[in-house]
Amino acid sequence: GSDLSGANLAGVNFFNANLEGVKLINADLSGADLRNVNLRGANLDGASLKCANLSYADLYQAHLSGANLQGAILYRTDLRDVVADNASFINALIYLGQFSGKFQGVGLSGAILMTYLSGIDLSGTSLKGVHFQPMAKAVQQRIGPRSISNSEAGESYQYEGTEGLDRPKLEGAKLRGADLTGVDL
Repeated sequence: GSDLSGANLAGVNFFNANLEGVKLINADLSGADLRNVNLRGANLDGASLKCANLSYADLYQAHLSGANLQGAILYRTDLRDVVADNASFINALIYLGQFSGKFQGVGLSGAILMTYLSGIDLSGTSLKGVHFQPMAKAVQQRIGPRSISNSEAGESYQYEGTEGLDRPKLEGAKLRGADLTGVDL
């Protein structure tokens, strides 16, 4: 893949782009539109993805160690087999995605989390201040009582697929050394 390491790509619209295997080490993707983007196997170590929209993005086997995803939107994002040690998901909205891999020492404070975390490694991670909420409530708190739209694709989503997701799914998750102070499971 291409090497865009260190590039300033803040606010760029990558909607539906194919960035498979691209190197974006320490790149600035703050506020970027990464909806429906193929980032399989991409290296985003140390990248800034603050307030980026990663809805429907495919980050299967991507590297996000040390990346900053503060305030990012991850709706139905594929983060299977990702290495994201020490990444920051502070105040991120993470829902209905697929998560597995190494997420050791990640920052999740203030994140709203409603997704399956089965088999994920959250060792040494603080879950203090993480909001495990029913799906509809979480979405309405962060983006208001409107649909999640993918207008360029002509699609609109009305919080579908939320049945039975009123509590986090943590089967097989590794939580050794995790701080669960005040978490409501």
